[in-house]
Amino acid sequence: MSMREADTLHCPVCRARFRENRQCPRCGADLKPLMTLVLKNNIACEDARTAILNGNYKAALTLASAAQTLYRTERSKRLFHLASWLAQ
Repeated sequence: MSMREADTLHCPVCRARFRENRQCPRCGADLKPLMTLVLKNNIACEDARTAILNGNYKAALTLASAAQTLYRTERSKRLFHLASWLAQ
């Protein structure tokens, strides 16, 4: 996860700023599920990017769609739109 992405994440319980800890420093909520979704999103985005670079646009579209389903980010949104356009 990039620092920019970490700066925009907030605890889903109390909205405290995400500090890449497994537990929210303010309310103590377990943030591991959120961290897992963000990590899986990043992996799917990177795989989609690689698929685009390799000319495998349908696979890129599938991966970008999965990333969007896991956790919507600006990166996964851009990859999804690019892959959609390229796969046509």
